[in-house]
Amino acid sequence: MAQPTRDHSEALYVIFQQFALDDQRGYYKGKLKRSRDAGREVNRIRAGAAFAAGTVAALSGLIVSNQLASGTQCGIEGQSPVCTLLPLLAIFGIVAPIIGAAFTTLSDLFQWDRLVSIYETAVENLEIADAQSPHAEMDEAIYWLALRAYSEGTLGVMTDETAQWGSMIRTPQQLSDFIDQAQSRTGATGRGTTPDGS
Repeated sequence: MAQPTRDHSEALYVIFQQFALDDQRGYYKGKLKRSRDAGREVNRIRAGAAFAAGTVAALSGLIVSNQLASGTQCGIEGQSPVCTLLPLLAIFGIVAPIIGAAFTTLSDLFQWDRLVSIYETAVENLEIADAQSPHAEMDEAIYWLALRAYSEGTLGVMTDETAQWGSMIRTPQQLSDFIDQAQSRTGATGRGTTPDGS
């Protein structure tokens, strides 16, 4: 590709900066905040469920030991009103750990800690790519080279982040077929000609 004029290079830089780098940085920062918030909220619920289960167990033990020490037995007519709390505490003592386990499974499923790590790295790498952006005082040739390094670095960060999710493992079949057909037409019509022969 021939080197474009300075005005063209500057226009490319402004478009790429706004619609690629800045847009992607905003996306990463938004995902980073959501992942952090979700991870914190789930951890808070898990800790609350564990604390509730421990509190219920301690309270149940205290009630039972108090009843035994006083010689009162639960389940007999004329029982203490405190004894009516024991079935409710038992139910809550079963439900609270189940809630904690459910949110632990949710955390394992969504892996918010891993997401935070991926998006933090992506934001840091975008900052490094942005540091290579061209400056107005550069001459035309250096400006173009800096623009290419800057855009390739930015696209490399996006590629690396996308590759984390396995979406680049294989090319979609439709795209592969299109490329194969285009290459066969190019071979049939000769290099440098269009498919209609012009």
